[in-house]
Amino acid sequence: MPPKEGEIPFDSQFLATYRIIDPYRGTYQGNEIKFTVFDHYGRPPFANYERVLLYVVKHDGRYYHSKYQFTPVYKTKSGKWAGAYAAYDYAHSYNKNTKIKPVKIEFSEPVVIDITGYEKEHAIDWFPEPYYK
Repeated sequence: MPPKEGEIPFDSQFLATYRIIDPYRGTYQGNEIKFTVFDHYGRPPFANYERVLLYVVKHDGRYYHSKYQFTPVYKTKSGKWAGAYAAYDYAHSYNKNTKIKPVKIEFSEPVVIDITGYEKEHAIDWFPEPYYK
């Protein structure tokens, strides 16, 4: 719902419940987690993905999503989980000296990203070869 005249929009709050397929880090025990999500833009974008690595923190006994932090993940042919190449991670000034380099990954099923709405020159920058076709 758009804000009324004179209102300043704040974050929407959601209570999310996710099944844990493969814990990556931390000490959380269980195969399901409930956590609070705040998002300034409405529905959290991670909800658009079937499987996603979420960054969740515990504060005062409750779990919270680290705002805007998520990585869509896909099963690789080797049976591991991996994300698609994220050009913005490597282009960010904080990461200019990283020793971490992307590698081509063979996924068990094709990973398709809808680039409708990207201008051609931006699509080439954000989805470069050899990581994308």
